Amino acid sequence: MNRTPILVIVIVAVVIVALVLCGCCVCGMLALAWSSTSMSGPPVVVTREVLQTVTLKPEVVVTREVLQTVTPKPEVVVTKEAPVPTSQDLVGSRWHMVYEGPISGHTEYDFTFRSAGKLDLHNPRDTTPDNDAWELNGTKITLMINDSYAVYEGQLSGRDFMSGTAKNKKAYTWDWEARRVSN
Repeated sequence: MNRTPILVIVIVAVVIVALVLCGCCVCGMLALAWSSTSMSGPPVVVTREVLQTVTLKPEVVVTREVLQTVTPKPEVVVTKEAPVPTSQDLVGSRWHMVYEGPISGHTEYDFTFRSAGKLDLHNPRDTTPDNDAWELNGTKITLMINDSYAVYEGQLSGRDFMSGTAKNKKAYTWDWEARRVSN
């Protein structure tokens, strides 16, 4: 039988008791912190005697020993979902798109959301500007490139990331993703 785990528990318990019996605030806090992080299982409740001074009247002061119990408070973790951007949140923002196209291969370029559903591509291969658009419905984003020759459908994930699948008029499909780079 391996007695090492039992020996470690006994040593930890002795150190915690010694710190608690010391009586000073620092040692009591150390004991509480160490006991709640060094052993698995429920947090340890620490009880110790402390001197309490009570003034009944200006001329009567009573000092007595009382038991003080310190129970660690459970850690509360609050998670908050990132707000879903609205169309107004996207207008003016610039994004960096990356994909592996079936014909173009590895492709990267930026685009900027404009008002009234307009989209500005910053792509050196784009020879027909002013014919790109976008729509947002909840978290569903649709980018229509080159008068909808290619349509990118995807989902916004939080405020700064979107991804999905694109399809062009020749029925080629590819996956894409974009990250916000400014505003």
